[in-house]
Amino acid sequence: MSYRIQRYLEVELRLRSTLEEAEREYRDACKIYKARLEEYVDSQLPSQDGVLFLKDISQPRKAAMEKYAKALKEFTAFALRREMPRDSDKA
Repeated sequence: MSYRIQRYLEVELRLRSTLEEAEREYRDACKIYKARLEEYVDSQLPSQDGVLFLKDISQPRKAAMEKYAKALKEFTAFALRREMPRDSDKA
């Protein structure tokens, strides 16, 4: 197997692994968000406290979604156009 093909396979494996991990993190963050949101609804906190609470519980989900979107974009660019990710030397 040529070095170039081996390199592409290594990069694809790394990107796929990163994508799968990011997806798991996003799904987990969504579950936590939903549970905490249900907790909030059940608690009937005053609206002022509720706004802060919602901002607080939204941050981890937002961060996980951004990480997942980045991983998906990098994997798709590589799979469709063979665009190497910027950090491809880390593979």
